[in-house]
Amino acid sequence: MNDPKVSIIIPAYNASGVIAEAIQSIQSQTWQNWELIIINDGSTDHTEDVVSQYLADPRIVYSKQENRGCSAAKNTGLALANGQFIQYLDADDLLSADKIAEQVGVLSANPWAVAVCRTKTFVNTINQPDLPEIDTNFLYDSGDPVEFILNLYGLNGNDGMIQPNAFLISSELAKEAGIWDTALSPSPDEDGEYFCRVMLKSRAIYFTPNGVNYYRKNPSSASLSKQTSYQHAKGALRSLEMKAQHLWLAENSGRVARVIAKQYAGFIYLYHKLFPDLISEAEVKIRQLGLIRIPLAGGKNFQRMAKLIGFKNALMLKKLVG
Repeated sequence: MNDPKVSIIIPAYNASGVIAEAIQSIQSQTWQNWELIIINDGSTDHTEDVVSQYLADPRIVYSKQENRGCSAAKNTGLALANGQFIQYLDADDLLSADKIAEQVGVLSANPWAVAVCRTKTFVNTINQPDLPEIDTNFLYDSGDPVEFILNLYGLNGNDGMIQPNAFLISSELAKEAGIWDTALSPSPDEDGEYFCRVMLKSRAIYFTPNGVNYYRKNPSSASLSKQTSYQHAKGALRSLEMKAQHLWLAENSGRVARVIAKQYAGFIYLYHKLFPDLISEAEVKIRQLGLIRIPLAGGKNFQRMAKLIGFKNALMLKKLVG
């Protein structure tokens, strides 16, 4: 693959205020052999009007569908993709000009590997110094995708996060991993479940430090309310259950059990005040793992308390004081 094409898939829902920047960040890529597939997922604003201003570029493909959710839109994009590599991009995020070129460079000879880059967060503009980075310490070259995932999920202490735009994968690997699971929607971790599958199907992880994914932080109350809705919490639990299944199939071991339990404990910590039925499900999942002690989750102060009085007692005390 001397000059492989990269298919960039942008699902867009009511993104009229931000999608122009995302498109421009693709047009500015130093790697110019790309197609940009924009899936309008039933927007009710002026997203279509904004996108139409860029359709003179023959590399941009536009498709519109009824609102079915982000994962369904990405599946539509995958079905339309003709490139040798797949890049997902949220409509409100941006890529540095060298991001795709850096990752194509390491994957061209290794299409069964996965490339990940740094992620910096911003609110309004990326043109300011010292933008915060997300969990760069979890990014490194690895010939053991299972170990890489377990470390990301908290095997060696705290867990981390890789924002989905940071990845580049081959279309072969995407086909092997399968399409996005729309049954999980709505879930704040549909991306996590999908890329867990992708990484487990890969043969290596490559960290490309010179490309940057710019992730827009959205402080709006609407965005925050989704995180505490019952449907999103239920979707998060289902995503967690699927990731646990994927990991068990890859490696049936004590360290996998500890990491899965830690993930469930994190879910319980996050939602324990809100949804008792979902918390009960997560507790059953932990008991089924047969661990003597629930792994620590939450902040440092909570973890210190849990070490002294136990996880469940610490949660009860946390409810009482706040």
